[in-house]
Amino acid sequence: MSLGIHSEHAGLEIAVTCPMCGKEAIFAEPFLFIQGEAIAESQNLPKIKFSTGFAVVRFPKIFPWRSKENQWTKLSFGGERLWWGVISCRSCPCRRKHKLNWPKDAFYQVAVCNDTLWGWSREHLVSIREFISSKDRSMAKHSGYIWQHRKIPAHFLNVKRRTAVIKAVDRLLSET
Repeated sequence: MSLGIHSEHAGLEIAVTCPMCGKEAIFAEPFLFIQGEAIAESQNLPKIKFSTGFAVVRFPKIFPWRSKENQWTKLSFGGERLWWGVISCRSCPCRRKHKLNWPKDAFYQVAVCNDTLWGWSREHLVSIREFISSKDRSMAKHSGYIWQHRKIPAHFLNVKRRTAVIKAVDRLLSET
């Protein structure tokens, strides 16, 4: 039986800049919301029962569930996304609660044409690069992130800027 996971980025590793060392770290939401009665018993994580399913507490020691505090609530201010989660760095011992300020915290971001292009992860940025460089932008060719590609600002897709965007992305990918 499949589980209906209700989380905008469930399973998605979001690459962020580590606040301690400046290298690539991973941001993860603290809870997964699972619909239905079926839940994997092999998960040894705390679960909070709701009428429609469960909330799985992914980091109980770092980010415990507090029903009165909506710390996991996503907020939007002036185009920036802010939400709570856990940041884990691969290069230093940083592993703690973090209020994500997106896209400011994005590790994979590059300034191009007086604007910032960013990706959720290296894989996502590579996919954006391929999409921008492609003459065929059909769903069949770019199915993995096509719904996100539709949100790329038009000035990054402009033929006149295509070369500058691709060079900037290539430079970032070669440095990281």
